[in-house]
Amino acid sequence: MNKKQQQQQDSPSKENAMQDQPNQENIADFIAVLEEHRKQCEMEGKYVEAEMAKNRIEELRAQEFQRRRDELILNQTREREEVEQAHIMEYQEFNKNWDDTLAQIEAQDQQAMRGLEERHVRELEENRQQLEQKLPMTFKQSAELLNLREIEQQLARQKQYAEAHQVQVKGQQMEQEEQEKNMMARHKKIVAAEAKLITKQQNEMNALRKKIEAAMNERLKQRESEHNKLLQRYQNVKKELENQQNLDRIKLEKQYSVRPSTAMNRSQMNASRMNQSRMGGKASTGKNMPASKPSYQ
Repeated sequence: MNKKQQQQQDSPSKENAMQDQPNQENIADFIAVLEEHRKQCEMEGKYVEAEMAKNRIEELRAQEFQRRRDELILNQTREREEVEQAHIMEYQEFNKNWDDTLAQIEAQDQQAMRGLEERHVRELEENRQQLEQKLPMTFKQSAELLNLREIEQQLARQKQYAEAHQVQVKGQQMEQEEQEKNMMARHKKIVAAEAKLITKQQNEMNALRKKIEAAMNERLKQRESEHNKLLQRYQNVKKELENQQNLDRIKLEKQYSVRPSTAMNRSQMNASRMNQSRMGGKASTGKNMPASKPSYQ
């Protein structure tokens, strides 16, 4: 059996087209047969049968419209879900990438601060050692103390030991006082030098903190900007999809400008009218009987 013969066998007759329920593949054949039958009935004046054929066509078109509408709604729902799911995945990936990036940068910043602290500790220790070497423990004796030493030696040479001892004690006291005074001055120099270095180090640490904070703020602003662009891009895609889906629905409704309930009611009403006409034995030619008022007017 060739393809043409197969198509002829699959094509419905007008009786089948009026009664049988077509499947998705051959509904166009049903409508074509019914349209031909409607035209033939119109030419022959069989207006009741033409009306039934017309309503049957509308019924099938309404069924096809409902099927395609349900299919369109299903596909559009799936499209919206796919867009939503893609957005969720993109949003999660966006947050994960940024969280990972910021965590890595924060770890690097903490490492930089620890490195600076360690360098400061080494600098303080090196500075202290340099000061200890630079500032000697011995000190230059005053002229008054040197004079007492000279007097002490002269008295000793003159065998005036009692007087020499008194001068010696006085010199020792003076030497102790000068030693303490010089040690205090030395300590003040060390403290002042360390304080100056510590202030310098604190400024360095504060500058590093400000640099880190400023860089982090810029990254957070960048994240917020990219976040807003991501949401706006999703809204644009969503709006574009909604517009396209609305156009598809309008196109389908224009293609099938009929309500399913109307066609079904017409088909049932005219089937009842046809049965009554046949039971009454009236002629179906229709030339001697008044034509029914077409429902499409």
